[in-house]
Amino acid sequence: MADVVQRLRGILKNIAKEQNYENDEVEIKPVDSGGANYTSQLFAVTLTSPGKPTLKLFAKVAMIGEKIRSMSSTPMFEIETIFYTKILSKYRELEKQHSIPEAERLTFAKYYGGTTEYMKEVLVLEELTYQGYKPFDRLKCFDWEYASECVAMLARLHALSVAYEKDDPDDYAKIVEILRFDFPVEVMKDFLSKCIGTAVKATEEKYKERVEKFLLGHLQDRKFMKYYKPERAVLLHHGDFRPSNILQKTDENGKLKLVLVDHQLVQRGNPVPDLIFFLISGSDEQFRTKHLHQYFDHYYEVFRKALERFGIDADEVYRKEHYDEDVKELLPFGLTVGAFTLPIITVDPSKAAKPEDGIDMESLDMEVSELFPIRFNGLVRDYVRMGIL
Repeated sequence: MADVVQRLRGILKNIAKEQNYENDEVEIKPVDSGGANYTSQLFAVTLTSPGKPTLKLFAKVAMIGEKIRSMSSTPMFEIETIFYTKILSKYRELEKQHSIPEAERLTFAKYYGGTTEYMKEVLVLEELTYQGYKPFDRLKCFDWEYASECVAMLARLHALSVAYEKDDPDDYAKIVEILRFDFPVEVMKDFLSKCIGTAVKATEEKYKERVEKFLLGHLQDRKFMKYYKPERAVLLHHGDFRPSNILQKTDENGKLKLVLVDHQLVQRGNPVPDLIFFLISGSDEQFRTKHLHQYFDHYYEVFRKALERFGIDADEVYRKEHYDEDVKELLPFGLTVGAFTLPIITVDPSKAAKPEDGIDMESLDMEVSELFPIRFNGLVRDYVRMGIL
């Protein structure tokens, strides 16, 4: 812990200088994510200086060891820094250039500084909880009001990346080259097999055989990789779009305001996996029964309108029939996504692995909560009704 704090203090010293905070005092407090974060140790920072307003900051210090880093070449912390320092600047420029209404502009945390030095990565942002924002409770399921606002935010985010490529294709190509994504199926095969075993064990008896065959088929035939490969539309998607990565608050007019965080897996790909992951990670059987088709239709309608504001014809980028085909083709992987991620998403906070303990794949093989079989069996019944399982 002492080494981590010392590393952070060095970055904060530079930030204080840049912000003209002389004779500053720094208070650093660890933040427990309660099982919502496994890549970083989190800190709340208070920076004070005579005659200056108190600066509330939020810091992420990398806690991924060599073992997990060796499994994938995805430079997560470099990607997040690039998002805040380059991609976001371009998005702001495009919103201003095309006079996007304030109500449709996306809100992000302000970036203050950090380092991408290997094994010593630090990212410092403004502390949004101080402004009244808070994360969605990952142990609860969202309703349509919340989901529709989140999906609209996602659609506008995706549209911004399309506008970026159209406005400056050469610069966009350079960014995309850095945002490489490598899902290490082979090196993670043992861990994924354990996840499948956990999911099958939790499944209702009458569906166990079907679920096991379905999940093993996706893993053994590498079908799961199709979920990550670009399909008909290719843009920058979030890669980890779930309620835990969305901060929310209700303003004085009763309107829900959202801020998307954790941009470590921004990558070039199809937009549908973002939608599927959000649906699987935060909804229950009742929500999907009532809103499934509305959910996917709502995304495309907002996406189409967002593109129009940038002077882009959605039919030239991603025709509705092509989008519908991708949803149909990729939705089956939602059950596999659920088997691999719901044990972690629904883990009891008191039993969640701590980043400061040194996360590896074995420590993520945790005891599942009572909520996991409820959520997973809801998915199974959905997939049976849809004729997928």
